[in-house]
Amino acid sequence: MVSNQIINDGFKVGRLYREDPEDEEDTGWVLMSNCEDQEYVDDSSNLQYITIGKVLNINDSFIHLLGEPIGCEFERDEITDTFYSLGE
Repeated sequence: MVSNQIINDGFKVGRLYREDPEDEEDTGWVLMSNCEDQEYVDDSSNLQYITIGKVLNINDSFIHLLGEPIGCEFERDEITDTFYSLGE
């Protein structure tokens, strides 16, 4: 699942986490800009189920994280432009 802020508005992936997949085609990854408020996220029209490849074509700065397990969560450091784990 990907925020429209990334797909339509050009925001970078700012936060990503991996949930249990809903089916065998689902990777479980949720990609957000980290600028969305709860009202934005609650409106399902602001989110899309698309392939990871489509997002990687826009920005692949998180590709090294895609092998991480279900339950992981990462956020982009705005200063270094790298991701750090929000996990344990």
